[in-house]
Amino acid sequence: KCTAKFNEWAKKYDVIGDVRGTGCMMGIEFVTDKAKKTPAADLVANIVNAAVKKGLILESAGTYGNVIRFLCPLCVTDAQIDA
Repeated sequence: KCTAKFNEWAKKYDVIGDVRGTGCMMGIEFVTDKAKKTPAADLVANIVNAAVKKGLILESAGTYGNVIRFLCPLCVTDAQIDA
């Protein structure tokens, strides 16, 4: 369910260069140029900071800090994922 939603976002937003992962651990790579895959570390830092202000803790990852990593608990419900 997460993979489908993240891939939907990748088609919609030019700043998403890749969606990857297996099982519950997923990553969304943010870029400034989709063709060149130029890392967008500043964008990820801004997203993480904005999320924290709203009570959501996100983790940046990747060699360039341009990936947001998601690790859902195995007991998550469909309703929680949708929210």
